[in-house]
Amino acid sequence: MASKQVTLKEVGEKAGISAMAVSMALRNHPRIAEKTRRRVQALAARLGYVRNPAFARIGSIRGARPREMMPMALVRHANPTSVFYHPSYMNSLAREAARFGYRLQFFRSEEEAGNGRRLGEILYHRGIEAVVLGPIFHQAFIDTFPFQQFSVVACEAGHFQPPCHLVMSDILLSMEQAVRLCLERGYRRIALAEHEEPMVPVDALHRQAGRLAARHVAEQSGAAWAEGMFPTTRTDAFHAWLGDFRPDVVIGQTAFFYWELKRKWKVPREVAFVTLRLGRDHAEPELSGFMENHMRTGALAIKLLDGEVRDFERGTPEVVSRILVEMDWKEGRTLPVRAKKRTVSGLKPVARAG
Repeated sequence: MASKQVTLKEVGEKAGISAMAVSMALRNHPRIAEKTRRRVQALAARLGYVRNPAFARIGSIRGARPREMMPMALVRHANPTSVFYHPSYMNSLAREAARFGYRLQFFRSEEEAGNGRRLGEILYHRGIEAVVLGPIFHQAFIDTFPFQQFSVVACEAGHFQPPCHLVMSDILLSMEQAVRLCLERGYRRIALAEHEEPMVPVDALHRQAGRLAARHVAEQSGAAWAEGMFPTTRTDAFHAWLGDFRPDVVIGQTAFFYWELKRKWKVPREVAFVTLRLGRDHAEPELSGFMENHMRTGALAIKLLDGEVRDFERGTPEVVSRILVEMDWKEGRTLPVRAKKRTVSGLKPVARAG
């Protein structure tokens, strides 16, 4: 026979405080003294108390009604191009959260000064302990959000790194793989075009490492290599750069460079093209490139967050980790085989988009 689940009330009776105070202590709420929080957390662990969202998915052994699902927040930040605004993505994440016993609720942050603090108060009063953060584009949110009260995992890279674990697409691997695919298909003059961004993104170091790895692979194979960064308002600079280098393939950070390339070049007859970031919901059917699997990164973020909730982990972890998720390759018509396929040393089979 299954053992009885320890309740908040029973933990409170042992600790000499109310069930509500126990709940607040387990969430590291600042209204509870730090000494009391540590004592209650140790007592709860010793008694075997588990805040287990999985119980929301099942009824009792004798068929009682399922318990209410535990709330989880997905915080979307102000960015009109973010996938976090797409209904299909949010619905898919809600289903994934339900598999772990959570009821996903959506919140939008405009990120003005103080907004993080107000949002924290709203989440607390709604009984929400688990928070998934979308890409963050303003430091003000990080400065004011009460991370110490919640279990938090961030999903996808914005302009600022929150003080929590971050799950994001592996752009470094995709950059290296793109060059290897170009070489394998017979291309010998490879150009990498990226956006000149007004702010340094969270994945800037990963991009820099990917750039170095891609250049190394190209040069080791004897291919000509060029790289450049261009503001979207200076397309003339991009076209002048292409005219000087005369590539046979362009690796573009986004589809923006594809549409610019098509203005003056025949793709792929004159110049082939591969993109490093294809959105699953907005992919042009003819484009070849790497597709960000936001559902995969979101599902992994929820799984990590579930582990934090079960282990009563609140606030900033001692070691903040970045988890990189491999992107899928989408075969289109813009990177045809130009010559007999070559075997390129170290080429890892790319994950295909489903």
